[in-house]
Amino acid sequence: KELKQLVKQLNSQVDDDWHDGYEEQGETIVEWCEYLKKPLQAIIDIGIKKLVGFEQCHNLLKVIEESHRDLCACPMRGTVNITEYDVNYDLSHPKLTDLSQYPWRDVWVLLVMSHANEGDVPDEVMLQAVKNLQDCDALGEIEEIEG
Repeated sequence: KELKQLVKQLNSQVDDDWHDGYEEQGETIVEWCEYLKKPLQAIIDIGIKKLVGFEQCHNLLKVIEESHRDLCACPMRGTVNITEYDVNYDLSHPKLTDLSQYPWRDVWVLLVMSHANEGDVPDEVMLQAVKNLQDCDALGEIEEIEG
C-alpha cells in the first residue's frame, strides 16, 4: 500500500512540475527505496534464515517488483536508476554484502536458492518462482550471490 502511494506521489509530482521538480521527485524515489529496508530484512530473517513462509515472501517480492515497474513508468525528467541515489540498505545476510542496482532481486534470488536447496517448496511453486525471476531478469544475479 505504501509503495503504491509513493508511486502515485511521484506521478503527481511529475504532472505538477515535470521540468523543475526533479529534486522533489528524486526524494520520493529515495523514500520508496528506504521503505524497502524493513520488508527486505523481514524476508531475509523469515524466508531465508528460518526457511519458512516462502510463498508469502515470494508474493511480497513480486509486489515490490511490480511497484518498481510502476515507478519506472513515471515519465519524469530525471532517472529512476536506484544507484543514482544514496541509499544504504544494510541488509543482514553474509551473501548480501555487495548489492546490485535492484536489492530486492538479490534477496529474491537468495530466497529461491535457499528453498530450492532445502527442497521444502512444491515443484510447481518453485518453477513459478524461477519464472518470475526470469521475467524480471534477476537470474543474472545468481553467480554473484553464489560466489
